[in-house]
Amino acid sequence: MVLYLSSNGFPTRTQFKQLVGKKYNEAKVGFIMNAVDWRKPAERRVRYAKTAKRFKGFGIKPELLDLRKFYDREPKSLLKKLQQYDLLWVRGGNTFFLRYVMNRSGFDRVIKEALKGGLVYAGESAGSLVMGPTIKYIDSADDPSVVPKVIWRGIGLVDTVPLPHWGTRRYGSVLEETFRALKRDGVKVARFVDGEAMLVTDKGWRRVKANRYWR
Repeated sequence: MVLYLSSNGFPTRTQFKQLVGKKYNEAKVGFIMNAVDWRKPAERRVRYAKTAKRFKGFGIKPELLDLRKFYDREPKSLLKKLQQYDLLWVRGGNTFFLRYVMNRSGFDRVIKEALKGGLVYAGESAGSLVMGPTIKYIDSADDPSVVPKVIWRGIGLVDTVPLPHWGTRRYGSVLEETFRALKRDGVKVARFVDGEAMLVTDKGWRRVKANRYWR
């Protein structure tokens, strides 16, 4: 099992080759951007274009995977789709919306099996947070009212909350509140500045540098 949970970065060329076993332009990459689906269509298009431009700069041609298309379907259909990719990239946005979509689509019930089959999960910001044990207190930074049902429980593939954007002007003060609240609850939490990532394997996790060019 391999997860690359970044604050705002992407695996470097060397990291990518080590994790996936292929170069950027050789791998089949799935791309999830459901974390911004709560925004207006025009805003979503801008964010998609920005991310697509970054991928193009790396020589990657990702396939957009919309989890909403798997609502109320047998989870095995989503598993079959995930098994087609070498790496799955999950864009940041609203953590609560992303978690809701992952639950309703059955993603949280099949991702572990997909990872056992060799898929590498890579995410940034919200895409990293959902993999931890909880997204409690993230409402200090993200609005939970954008979903009909708030799911506070994380997918739990790592026992430590990967708290992104530490020390940034935009999120610094609110995430300090989140950090203190999680620590009071006895939750394991690791703070990551932009340009860092949590690399998770079956042996545990370690802090690594991410490709800052992504931003």
